Amino acid sequence: PRLLNSDGSLQRSCHNFPIPLVVALEQSLLWRWLRFIPGFKPRFSLASDHVCPTEVDWASGACLLLKRSALERVGGLDEHFFFYYEEVDLCMRLRQGGWKVLFEPGAQAVHLGGGSGSSPALVLQLFKSLYVLYDKHYRVQDKLLLVMFIRGMALFKAGRAAFTLSLTLLTKKTAVREKARSELGCWLNIARL
Repeated sequence: PRLLNSDGSLQRSCHNFPIPLVVALEQSLLWRWLRFIPGFKPRFSLASDHVCPTEVDWASGACLLLKRSALERVGGLDEHFFFYYEEVDLCMRLRQGGWKVLFEPGAQAVHLGGGSGSSPALVLQLFKSLYVLYDKHYRVQDKLLLVMFIRGMALFKAGRAAFTLSLTLLTKKTAVREKARSELGCWLNIARL
């Protein structure tokens, strides 16, 4: 279904499978600019307006409706995914089994996103789970490309956090300093994955 935030705004819930290019577009937020290029929206689910029924690679696990026979055939959620990407894996296996993943905007659900928090540990877990997905479904070369991108991105974001942290050392902005320190540690941990 179409997911909404508690204020009624759209919560983007349709996605392409996380090949390295898609991960790069999502993590860099470039998709927000590219969506204005003709022909980009139909190819990139996250950039769509989420108003038309369509087949998608995968949809958010916040609200999925499945045929019992499909779920039994693919074996349900894989317990190797502690948190994040378990629905991507499920949708991949459903599609490999001949099923389709459909988005129906006429059905709507409110999802209180972020209820699990956004701590550095959860951000780290997101990338750990992405690597589990790659180990399971992708070629070694694809994972190598992904790891190189994520490490580069993490080092860039760690550098940005370090710069922010250095600026706050001369001020009394302790909240900004603590946030920058936390982000720095988080991105350095991700770069080490």
